[in-house]
Amino acid sequence: LPFAGGIASAAGIWVLLTQLDKIILSNVLPLSEYGYFALVTVVAAGVIHISAPISQAILPRMTFLLSQGKEADMLVLYRKSTQIMSVIMFPLTGMIALFSTELLFAWTGDRKAAEWAGPVLFWFALGNGILAISAFQYYLQFAHGKLRMYVIYNIISAAIQVPLIIYAAYEYGVMGVALLWFLLRLI
Repeated sequence: LPFAGGIASAAGIWVLLTQLDKIILSNVLPLSEYGYFALVTVVAAGVIHISAPISQAILPRMTFLLSQGKEADMLVLYRKSTQIMSVIMFPLTGMIALFSTELLFAWTGDRKAAEWAGPVLFWFALGNGILAISAFQYYLQFAHGKLRMYVIYNIISAAIQVPLIIYAAYEYGVMGVALLWFLLRLI
């Protein structure tokens, strides 16, 4: 029950943190610009979706190895998986970030949308790349069945991030939120 509660609370906080910017910016941005922002969120989420198959493959294996008392083997798998994810995510994220405007223009054919959304995508892509790699800390805690530190981190993180996201959205708009997303993931 504590393990399930930890997962449920972490999921609830995660939904809040990943959707709050969209809720706030829907009030701050004009509808056309919010549409551009929605485009950014779709592309930036693609970075996370690329990491999902790796996590879905290694998490059960890590848990199995621990249940068999093979912690050393689990740590080898953990390290190699983290390295593979880094080798995949850093170049991919870098390319999406550096060529965000060009990517969006190639996808939409709309120069105005690409020029508005490109700089925003730059920061969200970098933040999501960091997020994909840092998620391995969670996998390690999950495999051990010990989510207490993760839940505490999420509660503290939400207490800090929620007011910062609201402030950034109203004071600095979408670029403030994008830069904040990156900086918080980096920290």
